[in-house]
Amino acid sequence: MIKFAEIEEAQNRISHIVKHTNLEYSDFFSQISGHQVYFKTENLQYTNSFKPRGASNFVLQLDPDIAARGVIAASSGNHGQGVAYIASKMGYPCIIVVPKGAIEAKVQAIKSFGAEVIYCGTSSEERRKKARELSEERKMIFIHGFDDPKVIAGQGTIGLEILEDFPEVEVILV
Repeated sequence: MIKFAEIEEAQNRISHIVKHTNLEYSDFFSQISGHQVYFKTENLQYTNSFKPRGASNFVLQLDPDIAARGVIAASSGNHGQGVAYIASKMGYPCIIVVPKGAIEAKVQAIKSFGAEVIYCGTSSEERRKKARELSEERKMIFIHGFDDPKVIAGQGTIGLEILEDFPEVEVILV
């Protein structure tokens, strides 16, 4: 269970790395739903998704001497871009294991941050297994895309921003 304080700490930790994205009002969805509807514009992050939040919170808590060996993740795109982005900011080597047939634009985005891309299998399980094997072999730090408290706390910073920008929010749909 992630504590609210951990999300607040994550926000302080990553605020210089990720953008505080806007809430954009939607006339169309507000009209058809009968409620005020806003969209959180995470597509305007440097990697076009929310994933750098969790990756950054994870990486910024690593011992720099250990992190200097490098970080590794398994991803079909967005998490890989997030990990590659923060690794490039910190000057750490990075490997992203992607599926065979990965979307070329996502692979190129990962590579644009300086990460090495390795193709493996078609399932998430295959990619994670390969990434963990490489992590052991190369003494790199594996970063899970969603099943890690530091990653979760980083992703939770989206909620804090929503509360800051629209404190009267009643429902958040993800």
